[in-house]
Amino acid sequence: MEGRKDYNKNKKLPLGSFLFLVSTRYYGIVLTNCTKRRSGVHIKKSIQCTTEPLNDLISEGTNIDFRLNEAKWQDLKPGDHIEYWEDFTGWQTAPTKDSRTVIVRIEHIYKAKTFNELIDLIDEAEFMLCEKESILKSLRRWWSKEQELENGVLGFSVIVV
Repeated sequence: MEGRKDYNKNKKLPLGSFLFLVSTRYYGIVLTNCTKRRSGVHIKKSIQCTTEPLNDLISEGTNIDFRLNEAKWQDLKPGDHIEYWEDFTGWQTAPTKDSRTVIVRIEHIYKAKTFNELIDLIDEAEFMLCEKESILKSLRRWWSKEQELENGVLGFSVIVV
C-alpha cells in the first residue's frame, strides 16, 4: 500500500475522552472482513471514516464507535484490531493511495437496548449532559428508534495502537 500514510501509535494511550465517529461529519461506512496483517497485527475489519472524525481519532487516540447490534459486528470482540481508512468524499468504496489509515484495538464492547441506555452504561464521568444529547441527536440521523429497539445497539471502545 505504497503512498498511504499510517498514523498508528506504538504506545498505549489513556482512555480519557470519547470521540464520535457516527456524526453529521461521517457519511457512512464500507465494511470489509480482513485477513491481512500489518506490523504483525491481524486486522479483523476495515471501515471507512471521513477526514474530520479520523483527525479526531488520531489526535485523541481513543474513541467510542456507536453501531446497531447487527450481524456484521457479531464477530468482533475485545482485543480485535480494526483499521479505519480515510474516505475523502463519504462515498468511496476503497481507500486511495493518499488515504491515511489508523489501526485501533477494541478495548471493550458495550451493549444495550437503546443508545440512551448505552451512553448511560459508558462511564458517565466521560460525558457531559450536553454531549449526551448531541450524540443522541446525531445517532438519530442515522438510525430510527424502531431500528434501535429491533436490533439493540453497541458501542466499541477503541484505542489507537
